[in-house]
Amino acid sequence: MKVSACMIVKNESKNIERCINSFIELADEIIIVDTGSTDNTVKIAEGLGAKVFFRAWDNDFAAAKNYALDQAAGDWIIILDADEYFESGSMPNLRKALQRIDKNKNTEAVQCRLYNIEEKKNLIIGSMPAVRIIRNRPDIRFYGRIHEAPKREGKFLNNEYLKDIKIYHTGYSLDIVQSKRERNLEMLKLEEKSGNADSFIYYYLAEVCAHLNKYEEAITYADIFIGRPDFKAMIKTYPQAFRIYIHKSHCMCEMKECYTEEEILDVITEGIKQFHFHPELIIKEAEILFKYGRLEKAIDRYKESIKANEKYDYLYSNNFESEEDKVKYTIGEIYLLKGDFGSAMSYMLQALMANKYNAKAFNGIIGIIRNKNHSEMIQFLNNLYNMSDFRDMEFLSINLAKQKVTAPFLYYFIKNWQWEYEDYGNLIIIALLLKGDTGRALETAFSLLAKERNDLNELYLTIVLIYGNHAEWFQKNKQQLSSVYRSILDLYFDGANILKSTDEIMKCYQKILSELFSFEDKKVFYNFMEKTPALWMQSFEIVGDIFKDDRYYDLAIDNYKKALENNISRNTDDICIKIGFCNYHLERYEESIDYYEQGLICKENRSYEPVQFLEWIKEKNIDEKLKNRIDNLIKIHSKNKKYDSFINPFM
Repeated sequence: MKVSACMIVKNESKNIERCINSFIELADEIIIVDTGSTDNTVKIAEGLGAKVFFRAWDNDFAAAKNYALDQAAGDWIIILDADEYFESGSMPNLRKALQRIDKNKNTEAVQCRLYNIEEKKNLIIGSMPAVRIIRNRPDIRFYGRIHEAPKREGKFLNNEYLKDIKIYHTGYSLDIVQSKRERNLEMLKLEEKSGNADSFIYYYLAEVCAHLNKYEEAITYADIFIGRPDFKAMIKTYPQAFRIYIHKSHCMCEMKECYTEEEILDVITEGIKQFHFHPELIIKEAEILFKYGRLEKAIDRYKESIKANEKYDYLYSNNFESEEDKVKYTIGEIYLLKGDFGSAMSYMLQALMANKYNAKAFNGIIGIIRNKNHSEMIQFLNNLYNMSDFRDMEFLSINLAKQKVTAPFLYYFIKNWQWEYEDYGNLIIIALLLKGDTGRALETAFSLLAKERNDLNELYLTIVLIYGNHAEWFQKNKQQLSSVYRSILDLYFDGANILKSTDEIMKCYQKILSELFSFEDKKVFYNFMEKTPALWMQSFEIVGDIFKDDRYYDLAIDNYKKALENNISRNTDDICIKIGFCNYHLERYEESIDYYEQGLICKENRSYEPVQFLEWIKEKNIDEKLKNRIDNLIKIHSKNKKYDSFINPFM
């Protein structure tokens, strides 16, 4: 038994050596078809003993691969892409398996488990069974200009699945995937117009349009695929076609003004009926429930997806690995909304264990423990992150800087690393401010702005001027700032009138408030508000949001009430619901019900979010009168069949 290996390549000098070396001990010959490389791909291949052939690229992957098959002399053909490679040490086992399979002439192909890898983050995005080894027969050829597949006389091959033989694929790393999708869409549409396309072409069109945010097109193609007479048979055949329900429901969610929650859930429910065991479909259902504020049901479904993955052993593609940290973070986020900080901490920690660079989970945990002993926080972080790993230290420094947790941030940023000024200038500014060196912070901020004039650098220079009270420097150099930041600082330092509070001024004012409040010392924040009353009085809701997000619920309520009293907000119902949320977390349940009721009355088509909190209040130790009141509110609200999507109170 002889084995050939065939590849089509173009400019694959970064990948081809790794690919060939992964199977070189098994292959009796290596056939390379180059379609126009301009780098040293061909030289590398020849150096590894490959026979190189040349063929002009004509936008047809199947044609190129079939040309490679024509050159092969082995009994079996391994056909990988250059950005794929076998797991190290797997060739002896693969040889034994092929020798056994070769005796059964009915077996025409071998499936292996293909793992998609995000190289930069070193994460498994997902996995699926994939045919990468076929018998060398003249009637077995590839079909399809794009997403080509080996078939015999147009029919899928009889194959054996070797789940212990692993192949890794790096070609869909996040930094290059979008350009590939644009290319694929063009080729898929050419295939559709050719008249030779099978049903799967519509699945792929729906998939790529969904990923490119072409939602209406994606739904159209999804409906065509679902409506094909061979759909039910095809969806059971192809390992990722079940995702048609995920893509369609996702696009419907993005076009929520055109679809009701029930219509969207009906799509994903149909998928779950057929693939009840698949965690990805359960995750999508949970996402829809979360989007519409049905938080308790979302928790249940997210947890069910974890259980489904633990016992998953099917031949369909499964990308749970890429979703695991998000699933566990979202469960933690819901518990945080509910006020169950212990469960929130547990699930956010599990999210970090799945992906230690999940910034949302990290910041959620720090938000919970930021007032704990800082030395204990550092010890906790040292158990999760490697102090000799630059990327770990970079991640810690950037995210601790956002929350201005002084001791841990300075510990990781200053003690352990020499940072490049150009790349981490704003972190240096924060470090200097936290150390109390506002003079050097001013020099650094001004130098950064002089090198690159952008909003972030302007914001940080403004923060330094306020934090260090550098009024004299501002008077001499105010022209260095844009008119927006200049106007705000004129008001702060000199009490100058702002002629007109534009949306741009208010947005910048909000950024300044948020940044100042993030420092542990709140004196500068309060001083800034007191010296800018003309803007503060227009920002009661913004200030309320800042207090709410940091769990200063009483202060948040005071500012929200001022916004209502002064008729500042355009959305009084949203403010009422925010007050209801704050009272819920202060365990003032009757007041919470009062304001949730006002929020529901103000706007007919409210989201489910107030209803969920009312249901949670019912679980508390409250009297029957309040429980009956909640029941009546929910009953009245549930009569309305159309709901806006849920707005997370923490966002």
